[in-house]
Formats: sequence, structure tokens, C-alpha cells
Amino acid sequence: ALRALFGDKILTQDALAEIEKREKEIVEKDTDEAFADVDTIMLCFAAGNPALPGRKFTENVLNPLYKKSEMLGNPNKTAVVFVSCDQDQAAFDEYYGQMSFFALPYCARDQKDALAKKYGVSGFGPNLVVLDNQGETKEDPSRGKGGFLLGLAQKYL
Repeated sequence: ALRALFGDKILTQDALAEIEKREKEIVEKDTDEAFADVDTIMLCFAAGNPALPGRKFTENVLNPLYKKSEMLGNPNKTAVVFVSCDQDQAAFDEYYGQMSFFALPYCARDQKDALAKKYGVSGFGPNLVVLDNQGETKEDPSRGKGGFLLGLAQKYL
């Protein structure tokens, strides 16, 4: 079910690299392997433009919570997947390079559009969609509802 949503490969980074003062490496990983031990998948639709709220949310809320969860061994078994609303590959690369979680490859624009349509997401975000490990919705998609987005992130991370 997850391959149908994300394709065969998903991008990943080592969440602990920055904390352990190591170079972060972005690699493609088999989708089924990447989510093998996950109970919850949180999709984060956002664009990296500093003038948009998505960047502030991912930098100040989502990324720190995810790093903390990884340091604790991911007790809630949650994966975060960044779904880029950026306008080009260069913007995606710069923005995703600052994150610690999974990402739908930027070149997978058809899958990004299909995910947005399936879960009723539009605009530049931030939008969070919480799924179970089969891709079924656990929480209704939420868009830019500050406190609600924070609550969702805290609940699952």
C-alpha cells in the first residue's frame, strides 16, 4: 500500500548526524524497508520559502521534535515524510538539506499531486496528514492551524 503512495524509493537522512557532528548524507531507500518498523506516517506538505509559514513550522517545531524522538529511539514509531511544495529542485535541495526525516523525491511530482488530491491538500502549507502504516488516514488533514499542527506533531512524535 505504501509503494502505491510513495513509489519504490523514498529519500532519507540520518537524523542523528547533526547531533553526533557527522556529515549528513541523503540516500534513496526502498519504501517498504524504510517504513518496516513504523506505526504512523506523518506527511508534511510545505514549501521552503522563508516568507511562508511552512518553513518556520518545519524548522522550529517538526524537525526538533523528530530529532528528539530519534534520540529516544523513536518510541512512537512515527516517520515524517516531507512532501515538497517548492517550485524547483534547487529550492527543494536547500530546504530538505536542513531536515532530518524522509522525503518524497522532488522529481516525483505526479505522486506529490496524487497525495495532495487524495488527502485534500492545497497551497504551500504547512499541512500535516497523519496516516497508519497502511496509508489510511488516522487524523484529518490540517492546514496551518498553528496550535493544532503543534498538537499533532507532539502527539505522534
